[in-house]
Amino acid sequence: MPRSARALVTSATVSIPLCLEFLMKNLSFLLAAPGRLRRRSLVALSLTGAALLGACTASEEFPDEAEVAVATTAAAIEVEPPVCDAPNAEETSTEYTAACVTALELNGPNDLAFDCDDPDKSVQVPETHPVKVLERTQEVTYCDRPNVLNGECDPGSRFQVVRDVETKDKRGRVQIVAHCRKRGHGPGEFEDIAMIGYNSVTGDTCFWQNTLTTMSGDMRKRIPGTRDGDKVWRTPYEVSETQCIACHDNGPFIRSPYLSQLKSTPITEGKVKEGNPPTTRDPSSEQSDIRFAQEQAAKFGSTLPGSRQDGFNKAEPYRFVGKAFQGWKTYGISLNEGGLQNSCLGCHRMGLSKKDGKWMSGDGSAFVAGTTMKFSSFAVGKDGSQPRKNPHSAESPIWMTPTQTKYSQANQGAQAKLFDCGKNTVRGQPTSGCRIYEFGQGSSCRSGALTATINGATSSGPTATPGNSRIDFPWGPDIGFMAWRTLHGPLVAADLKARLSDAAFDGTYATIGIAPAGNFFLDANWKGPARPGGRLQPGGTVVGTRFAEILAVPDPTKCGGSVFRMEDFGTTPNQELLLDKGESVSVPTTFIGNVSSSAKDVFGLLLQAPASYLQRRTAGRLPFEGAAMAAGCGAYTPRYVVRNVRSRNDVLLTSAAQTDKVRCFLTGIEGDWRGSGTQQQPYAEIYLNAARETRLRVWPVDTAAAIAATASCIELRP
Repeated sequence: MPRSARALVTSATVSIPLCLEFLMKNLSFLLAAPGRLRRRSLVALSLTGAALLGACTASEEFPDEAEVAVATTAAAIEVEPPVCDAPNAEETSTEYTAACVTALELNGPNDLAFDCDDPDKSVQVPETHPVKVLERTQEVTYCDRPNVLNGECDPGSRFQVVRDVETKDKRGRVQIVAHCRKRGHGPGEFEDIAMIGYNSVTGDTCFWQNTLTTMSGDMRKRIPGTRDGDKVWRTPYEVSETQCIACHDNGPFIRSPYLSQLKSTPITEGKVKEGNPPTTRDPSSEQSDIRFAQEQAAKFGSTLPGSRQDGFNKAEPYRFVGKAFQGWKTYGISLNEGGLQNSCLGCHRMGLSKKDGKWMSGDGSAFVAGTTMKFSSFAVGKDGSQPRKNPHSAESPIWMTPTQTKYSQANQGAQAKLFDCGKNTVRGQPTSGCRIYEFGQGSSCRSGALTATINGATSSGPTATPGNSRIDFPWGPDIGFMAWRTLHGPLVAADLKARLSDAAFDGTYATIGIAPAGNFFLDANWKGPARPGGRLQPGGTVVGTRFAEILAVPDPTKCGGSVFRMEDFGTTPNQELLLDKGESVSVPTTFIGNVSSSAKDVFGLLLQAPASYLQRRTAGRLPFEGAAMAAGCGAYTPRYVVRNVRSRNDVLLTSAAQTDKVRCFLTGIEGDWRGSGTQQQPYAEIYLNAARETRLRVWPVDTAAAIAATASCIELRP
């Protein structure tokens, strides 16, 4: 778009009549370049574990398709429909419980029955070393491990694992936990009762919350979704409005020391000193009234899922069950500093969240929720950072890291950078090296296991210097591959065989690869001398797919395996992998995402008719490269809905009826993707139109550059 047109369309001060006049006079321009004026969302449609085969027939001649004029899909110019169902406030508790019974593989609603005071499964959360302190005019209690929700020591609160069983396919576990907060009430009474259910294979998660009034903790006959249960449990909509996601943005279970202290082995109680508790917060004083959970010793269900498990909440799937919860989304942070990820991200994700499109971690002026904005400062701060917590010591250790006892300035330095990353992200002004990716969404969404956009979905602004745009993704063993859903230029290099590490390299690069640590990364930018007016960055939207999502994979537990980098073309490869148009996949099973600037070399394939080859390189990154993975699972045949559909304009991929059943991905690009100056960036995108058809569009059209792209769609599991 010319700068004058871009400025006019985006200016907040332009009057509506003037905008209408502009639109009418420039209708032909709009129809020729619709992608420049559309409002976009992160539409994650489809890719799948056999994306490699989507490119295997790239050596075939493609007949010109009956391309659909963009003018016939004018509704898509302005808005894309969401890929998640709209939240439904009318969902009943009975409907929600039924959905959770299915998602959590329960025998029925009775599996949700529990009693807070169950002597066999419930344990009292220890409140060790309570110290009463006068703060202003109010006496409060400090302890070693206060809860992080209310920032208080809450003696008498109880926790239990209601259910912990293997999933039916034996690939994971279904875990349901209940927490009963006492809040100062007497025996048998509780105020805040909550329950969370999680399926570790699908990521399906259910949340229940009571009405936050004083009540008995016996929920055995007051099951959610029943007539008696409706008297004490909130409706699904009320729970969604409680905004649990604001804190549970990293995963279903928050492993603070408050509940992580619970163990399935006995706790030895120290000698209790008789006398009155101290009235001042003096760590050297003799503290009495020490309350250890006697009944905790060796009892079933006394351990919070994920406790003391390295890597927990790092790459697990996360989906929200229920019509009322489809507006929840969670995001992980990638913070790259000089080619290295922030040290806090080596063990777990750091989360941000949205509800109905609005950030739950703050509005730019106040930050009150989530692992990034709230818990991170508690976890690594100095004494006094976490409300109501005793000074750090061996008996009251700091939260992070688990092996530490006291404060670490280095850890807080890393946390401060993550906090700034999150703060500036929700303000719309991300710091250098700070990027986010989506990993949690409603169960109706088709966003993929991981979704991220780098340098804009279909265009980016010019930059004077190459920025730090890399995104590092966690990689669970079940994530099959990452691939492009949208891709834009410029894609250009003075020497297409030059390595990025070469000092003389001049051009752009776009890479989906595997880092030495074993995680995926996404990187797109430019390198070389600056240009007047800056240089444009390539980029696009990348979506990840789990083996468990692919309909044809016989046993996802046997997938995964070695990974290696693949280059876009060459003549003396270290290793060639023949792709002989065979329909079954064994090794390699997945092509993860390459780009090419040559019409003869499509998505990493060296075309030597009648065979096609992928080429392996072992040293140095090329500007346009991807990665492949040896699956390790048995051979399978992906079920293609469409295969290598080619477009030079705008073409149908799947009908609306098929949209929610497939995953589509780019399999190749053709033509001159260099673009021109600082204005024009060629792009290809898979998108939804107003009728929820899945389409492939490229831009510009009808030019000497002969821009084209191909895409395939395969079926997902129901």
